[in-house]
Amino acid sequence: RRAVRETEGLVAEYDGELIEPFYCLASAGKTRELAAYPYLSSVESPGDLETEGFLYVRTFTESEFADGIAEKIQIIERDSAGYVKRAQIGNMDYTGDEVRDSLGLSSSCFYFSSADGKIRVSSKGIGSGYGFSQAGADAMEREQGSAFQELLKYYFRGIEIVKIAE
Repeated sequence: RRAVRETEGLVAEYDGELIEPFYCLASAGKTRELAAYPYLSSVESPGDLETEGFLYVRTFTESEFADGIAEKIQIIERDSAGYVKRAQIGNMDYTGDEVRDSLGLSSSCFYFSSADGKIRVSSKGIGSGYGFSQAGADAMEREQGSAFQELLKYYFRGIEIVKIAE
């Protein structure tokens, strides 16, 4: 009830426009930037590292992949926060999100390794990695006493919290 009272009538704006409030449960320790939304900068979010489920590891046998495909998996491009933007599997190009979804991973910040005839896929973070990190903000509030306005302005750079006219 207190949170509702304290935030009643407040909105977040960037350059006079309402923001798109992207969020994730936990980034990979650093949030992602998204050029189409200039307020989505990459920021450190160390509290995410302590989140239950932050590191997710899944192991596949080579037979669960197409024959010989394990040797043909390459990460082509990562963003500044370490998330996969493009991966090549065989002769096909995929986005990191497509690979994440098809393998049932918790995040697009993933890594492949192989040993003993098995393929290990490790992913860091939970969710898209864009915007407000719930776990990171919770840690900042607990450890530093950060107010909600500070947290929003940390994860959404250059925004203003304004009261809308009634």
